[in-house]
Formats: sequence, structure tokens, C-alpha cells
Amino acid sequence: MVEAPPKKGDASYSLDDRGQIAVTYDVSSIIIVTEDRLRVRLMEHLAGLASKGGWIAPAGVLVTVVGTLATSTFNKDVLGLAGPVWNAVYVIAGLLAFIWLLIATFKAVRRNLTLDGFIDRCKADTATAAGLEGPPANRLPPRP
Repeated sequence: MVEAPPKKGDASYSLDDRGQIAVTYDVSSIIIVTEDRLRVRLMEHLAGLASKGGWIAPAGVLVTVVGTLATSTFNKDVLGLAGPVWNAVYVIAGLLAFIWLLIATFKAVRRNLTLDGFIDRCKADTATAAGLEGPPANRLPPRP
């Protein structure tokens, strides 16, 4: 009979050196973090998630400007400006929107925000608070 591998939370049994049965439980790790530190981490994470969608507005502006340039002839004077001036205004607006889109896309791609990364940062805060990170001189003394 083939046994399935133990699942998280299941117990595994083995014999130790003295012939006694040792029971080992596979459990998740516990993360201890203060409320204010968790609030800061969540705000950072949410701000990063919001910046990942920051390319949508410049893309919309660029599509609008390109559509206007493709369909307009700019023959009439409007608001006291000649047609070629309006054409130049739209070309400059298109270039600015393209630069804005490049910058926003670079920022969105550069930020690698995952749930595992968020959990790892919380675990690092737990290790720092417990004094388990950094040089031994900075570590807290063990509890009696």
C-alpha cells in the first residue's frame, strides 16, 4: 500500500535514537507584527498596486491624440489660432503623452508586487522585532 505524502498540518511519525516514537507536525509559520507596522506595509503594498495601473491614463490620452491627428485636417481657425498651430499643439501633446506612457510603463514593470513578497516583508519585520536579524550585538538577549 502506497501512502500519500503528509499535507500541511498533518503529523508524521518516526522512531528516534532511543526507540521512542517521535511525532512531528508540519505547521505554517507564525508572523508577529505590530498593528502600525502592518498598516504601513499594507499602505505601501496598496500604493504599489495602484501604481501598476498608472499606465492606463497616459495610454488613453495618447490614443485620443493620435485619433485626433489621424482624422482632423486642421483647416479652420479656432479660438484665434490657425490650423497649423492646432496641429503642432496636438503633435506636442502626443509626444508628451508618449513620454508619460513610457515612464508609467517603466514604473509599473519595475515594481514586482506579489503576495509572497508582502508576506516576506512582514516576516522580515517579525525577525527584526525579535532581534533575530543583524549583527549579534544588536540582538535581544534570550528570555529567561
